[in-house]
Amino acid sequence: MSHNHNVICHTLVSDTVFLLFLPIDKYNASFINLFLWFLVFRLDKTSILKKNFQSNSNATIIKKKQNKKNKHQLFKIVRINIKGRFMSSFSESINDLQFAARYPCTNAAKSIISGKAVMITFDVMERAEKRVADAIEKENIPLLYSDNPELLEIELLSYPVAKMIISLMDRRFLNKYINAEVRRTLNYLRESEQDWQRFTKDFGIILGRSGIDVKAIDIRSYLRYIPKDPECTLVNQNVENGLVIVDTPKFLLLLNEVAKTAISSGMPIPPSSIPKELKKDLDEIVSRLEERFRWKIEVKPFQPTAASGEIAPCMKAIMDNLATGQNVPHIGRWVLAVYLMKKGFDIDTIVKIFSGAPNFDEKITRYQLTNITKKSYSVPSCTTLDSYGVCIAKCGIKNPLQYGRSAMFFQRKRRRRLL
Repeated sequence: MSHNHNVICHTLVSDTVFLLFLPIDKYNASFINLFLWFLVFRLDKTSILKKNFQSNSNATIIKKKQNKKNKHQLFKIVRINIKGRFMSSFSESINDLQFAARYPCTNAAKSIISGKAVMITFDVMERAEKRVADAIEKENIPLLYSDNPELLEIELLSYPVAKMIISLMDRRFLNKYINAEVRRTLNYLRESEQDWQRFTKDFGIILGRSGIDVKAIDIRSYLRYIPKDPECTLVNQNVENGLVIVDTPKFLLLLNEVAKTAISSGMPIPPSSIPKELKKDLDEIVSRLEERFRWKIEVKPFQPTAASGEIAPCMKAIMDNLATGQNVPHIGRWVLAVYLMKKGFDIDTIVKIFSGAPNFDEKITRYQLTNITKKSYSVPSCTTLDSYGVCIAKCGIKNPLQYGRSAMFFQRKRRRRLL
């Protein structure tokens, strides 16, 4: 028996493990093909293989039991380790498949693949890698317009695989990926009224009578996904008979919040929840992507200039934590923002300093910085900062703004005494 051209079929049928070792040649290729069809039909009552395997090729079919306790396990896996064509494994209509491929974060998409045996092919892995790469590099994921079932399935299945990839990568990439997926979703929703009606219904958002430029949203639905934009607070909206009346831009902000909540839910996926059958291939993809985009997350620590003056040690520590992607508490971020404002930094520079935060959102950051500027907050004293747990050194000053200036003052005073 040749060990170079073996087909290994490993699956679970009635709690029995079957292993088949057969050489692939022209004499038994038909038998192998029929046997594989029988296994798949027996497991899922569906046929997913279309052609005989070519000679000198190795294939592995793996059927993984669904773990009901694992909320991250979206589907069972039937994986082919060769690049090949296959028949559609989903029975849904083209319209349903298109909707699921466009909006894989919806319950409709999850219901299509949940609990079914699906094929994770080379094409799916390749598309998932490109999906993550586009999100990191371009901060945008290209849209797919197709009615080809095969392409739609690849697009749909690439989403959970992409989430696995980004979950294994450096945490500083995660926010870029989530934002790109949200942007992709909004780009689709802008194009089709039918889509956003189905999208809102999928997430239980109740809409009243709506016009072309005005949307009426049930107040409970609105409060559940209320946008973070200050203009969208309920007090600033027109409420009639339990419905919040908003214009199209605010409605899109609401849909943006819905998409972001759905996409970021459960992220990052714990490594223990990622199927071990995919782990090796995913690790290779992660290594390639991190090597390719390492420059994207290498934020250089801020270096003081003559114009900025010396930075107090406590503030420098917060800035270094942000640069390395650590999650700085709200009070630390607020104190740093006020401090940098008082030091004369412009908003664009401060935004860049905060860009290393794991949950960085440029729009929210700019709004908060503008609000700080308008209210003219004062930098808390060192005693107050010490009570906040921000102080890290005994600098002999009363306020971080005195750092540098006070040091020069004391040095001059000592010199005068010596003279």
